Amino acid sequence: MRNFDNPYFSRDITEFWKKWHISLTTWFRDYIFLPLSFTLAGKINKERPVFINKDNFIYITASIITWSLTGLWHGADYTLLSGD
Repeated sequence: MRNFDNPYFSRDITEFWKKWHISLTTWFRDYIFLPLSFTLAGKINKERPVFINKDNFIYITASIITWSLTGLWHGADYTLLSGD
């Protein structure tokens, strides 16, 4: 896969973002989000875990875990919110 498809020559911020994160986004989707979603779907047999729809629960859980790992990749830590 081609990474960094000349992002500085983009026409707008949306195109810049897509070109800048072309491989990182795809990697997190293919190796974290989708396998986690399929694993959770196979393990959750209830119709409504935690009083919400099963599909929504899987999507929310997989998204939070993926976003957390993306944040760690970018160097976020517990002092991020402290303002120091």
